[in-house]
Amino acid sequence: MNGKTPAISTSKEKNLTAEDLYSELIIMREQINKLIDKVLAVLPPKYGSDAWWEKSDREAVKQIKAGKGTTIHNKNELDAFFRKLGA
Repeated sequence: MNGKTPAISTSKEKNLTAEDLYSELIIMREQINKLIDKVLAVLPPKYGSDAWWEKSDREAVKQIKAGKGTTIHNKNELDAFFRKLGA
């Protein structure tokens, strides 16, 4: 394509052949697929999907780098951490 959206004729035109209609359907399907891709790009990934896990991991790494993580070295620290959460 040349970057321009091709004109789609209307069904009011009387001289459309089956081939013309099929060509128009192909063009419309390509446009619909592009629109679907744009919509999916802005929606959050489905919970539990590979994309969701990748996004979750990226966010976790950012939080850890920002100093929002907690390092636990042993069982005593783990127990203390959970006691603190329950308080």
